[in-house]
Amino acid sequence: MTNTTDYRADLERIRRVLATEENNMSEGARVALCEDGMYSCVLVAEDNCQMGGAQWENSELARECSRYAKVLADHNHELEMVQTALGRIFGTLELRPRLGLELLEQRAEVLRTLGGHAEELEEVEAKAKVFSHNIAAADKGRLKDVEQMGFLKRDPVEWTARWEEVIDSVEQQVAEQLAGEPMGMGYCFGYWSAKAAVLADQYGIQWRSPSAMNPRVMFD
Repeated sequence: MTNTTDYRADLERIRRVLATEENNMSEGARVALCEDGMYSCVLVAEDNCQMGGAQWENSELARECSRYAKVLADHNHELEMVQTALGRIFGTLELRPRLGLELLEQRAEVLRTLGGHAEELEEVEAKAKVFSHNIAAADKGRLKDVEQMGFLKRDPVEWTARWEEVIDSVEQQVAEQLAGEPMGMGYCFGYWSAKAAVLADQYGIQWRSPSAMNPRVMFD
């Protein structure tokens, strides 16, 4: 893995090389590039999670990371590294149910192949089970059957396919609307208001913010 801190530039280089030279390179060279690409995706996505980062890019980065991980797993190449990368890229996604489930199932498969990770595998499988249940409930329009995960309640509409189709575009639009706004105390309320407005006006999705879903919790 390269020592450069310019992960985005490194990822662009890897994409160019694979696009133009993949058919002419050795399998070892291809696997090495996929290894670099996998972790470059993780590092760019994690950087996007910093305040003001382009977190809406992370869905595509996760899909790209997953593709590289499949190449490495098919070669039994550094499976420990592969499962770690899949866990880290999953952690950069706010909530992308179907994509998240794919990553969980992929990581579980790698963990089973590795062996010796019973506790981690149990945790991943349990989370995948909840994801699968909630997606099925949302797909059938039974939002009241969606199980809450974590301390804060979320609007069950976030588990619907329609939400997942549009949310990255919505996040980008909201970021552009609020560009230049100070990200201090109270910023979250303006952000949630703008997000709800875009969802309702452009996509017909009625969304309740974390403050609406958790009226007894104080947010700043």
